[in-house]
Amino acid sequence: MEEAEKKLTLQWIETWKKAGEAMEQIRKQELQSPEYGKNDQLIDSLLDLAVERGTHRTSTGLVELQQLFANYRNSKLNNQIDTHELSL
Repeated sequence: MEEAEKKLTLQWIETWKKAGEAMEQIRKQELQSPEYGKNDQLIDSLLDLAVERGTHRTSTGLVELQQLFANYRNSKLNNQIDTHELSL
């Protein structure tokens, strides 16, 4: 990396650090603002609706996702084996 590129990269890093700090400050102010709680009743109603109409999940879906990954991996391996056998 050339010196000019390195300097520009360091400037970008510093700019994003400052932006991140400023955004965190804004987030804290918004959370502490009295307007944050003005929609409490609406939020409570939405949460109640979710509880009333929601279904209880017996799984997080992780097992199913792992099964999909395994099937995908196996299909890729099978395709590689088929391709290799055809080239022989």
